[in-house]
Amino acid sequence: MENWNDLRICLALHRFGTMSAAADYLGANVATVSRRVHKLSEQMGEPLFTKKGVIWTATPYALEIISWAEQTEGRLARLSKASGCKRALLKVDAGLRASPVMGELALSMARMQNGSVTLVGDNTALTDADLVMHLTTDSRDSGDLVGLQVGTSRRAVWCGANFQSDIRDWVMLLDTRGDDRLHTALRHAYGAPKLSTDDGTAIAPLLKKAPYAAILPMDFAAHCGGLRLMGGFPTLEEEVYLYVPRVMINEPTVVAVIEAAKRAYDEEREVMVLPQRPVVRAG
Repeated sequence: MENWNDLRICLALHRFGTMSAAADYLGANVATVSRRVHKLSEQMGEPLFTKKGVIWTATPYALEIISWAEQTEGRLARLSKASGCKRALLKVDAGLRASPVMGELALSMARMQNGSVTLVGDNTALTDADLVMHLTTDSRDSGDLVGLQVGTSRRAVWCGANFQSDIRDWVMLLDTRGDDRLHTALRHAYGAPKLSTDDGTAIAPLLKKAPYAAILPMDFAAHCGGLRLMGGFPTLEEEVYLYVPRVMINEPTVVAVIEAAKRAYDEEREVMVLPQRPVVRAG
């Protein structure tokens, strides 16, 4: 067994039973987890898991490794509480990354004394970080993760100020699963999206130059300037959750990130002044 990440992968697959659930918990993609599991089996010279349908079951040999992993996890949790987390990642959903809240959150994290926290995209591959947290509007039911509400996200349809009466197409931000209602409305109004991108910050400059509409976070669009909120479309509101490993909920870095996220969302809500619009829950 090469390192703690190898142990974590075996432990996660044993606990969650499926590659997708294990990958979600680890902050990796399914292909990475699958590749690592198969490589480990080859290195150990023994099958570690058997598969039936989508369910993976640990072999007796793997259960011995998993027992060791659980003991190691406990020791690391106790050590983390005593010494503080040194390397941490905060993975942020695509639909949240463009928000000005992320800038405030990044500044807060840069000033933290409890460890180094880096904001990254939600699709960032597995790393050797001591702690991986997720900022998302998705529900992630898991006994090993704790979800804490830290704020709310509002998104609506925007366009360039110079093109309000001449919208012809729309741009779709990828990996935003909560926007289905607005996507349907935009397809009904303009057909299939003209462009698709996974970079929310690139959309605003495009809207200022071309007659396109797009779904953007309310706080981000309001700060951009040169954009207008489009009529005829509702505003979607979702709760934003910070998911952290249950065993590290009292870790100083986690506590500091929770407080920083809540403060950043509270401050942004207080300074925003937006037109009154119908607000609907996403989903």
